[in-house]
Amino acid sequence: MPKIIFFGSSHRAVTALKKIFGHGFRPDVIVTTESPEVEIWSAAHGIKILKPKKLDGTFAKLLAAQKPDVGILASYGKLLSEEVLNIFPKGILNIHPSLLPKYRGPTPEQAVILNGDKITGVSVILLKKEMDAGPILAQEELAVSGQDTLSSLSVKLFDLGSELLLKILPGWIENKLKPKEQDESRATYTKLLKKEDGHIDWSRSAEDIERMVRAFDPWPGTYARYNTPAGGQDTNFRSLKIKKAEIISLPRDECLPGLVFMFEGFPAVCCGGGALKIVALQPEGRKEMSGKAFMLGNSRVAGEVLR
Repeated sequence: MPKIIFFGSSHRAVTALKKIFGHGFRPDVIVTTESPEVEIWSAAHGIKILKPKKLDGTFAKLLAAQKPDVGILASYGKLLSEEVLNIFPKGILNIHPSLLPKYRGPTPEQAVILNGDKITGVSVILLKKEMDAGPILAQEELAVSGQDTLSSLSVKLFDLGSELLLKILPGWIENKLKPKEQDESRATYTKLLKKEDGHIDWSRSAEDIERMVRAFDPWPGTYARYNTPAGGQDTNFRSLKIKKAEIISLPRDECLPGLVFMFEGFPAVCCGGGALKIVALQPEGRKEMSGKAFMLGNSRVAGEVLR
């Protein structure tokens, strides 16, 4: 049994840990950031956990003292130094949720949904210092549903990626696999998202905005601003997160983007092309609710233009 050090944070890493552990591969150490999900899982299974603030020489020496054979990385969120990479005789295997070299970087699942891709997949690569540029050990495709959200797609991809890693791990340890270098000419990159990326531009099409809603939940969220009852001044505008939306036809030939109207008891909003029925939303400072429940106490919003 190889001696494994696992790097990972968030629920994505826990998905991988469950698969790996369930197939008899027990990590000797788990390295994470401030991740309650990973910490709870490691405590429940009695596995040592490290939360280094700096991935420096001191940390590298600490890992080297463990004498690991191979590392596994799934949604860790930090780049590892060459000094750390060189500790592992069999390298570090990284589960990346895209068909590399497409969608390198921190937000591949979001990019898949935003771009309306019908097919995505997962890659297991040998980690190197450059981001997501290591040689490929295995890949597998996955169909994308028009209903997939960031959460649902992430679970599918990391579940598939963990299964794929388990298939190739024994062969890799026994030197039976040959990595394939990525084609740099085909590389595309995703960006780290900021809060303002979720602010809706209603001049965009309903299709584009509906994809945003699915791709940006829970972070950075997809939101607009609406006027409070005091009305009139910018200081009275509050944030309204759109949690679930459905594409509908425009009620008329011309409709000002951002204009709210009633549709089957729900709020609906005109877009640059088509319109969206707001099925679920979350007003600032309140819990998520159905669009219909929101309109029962905020009927005045119909006729407003969201900002």
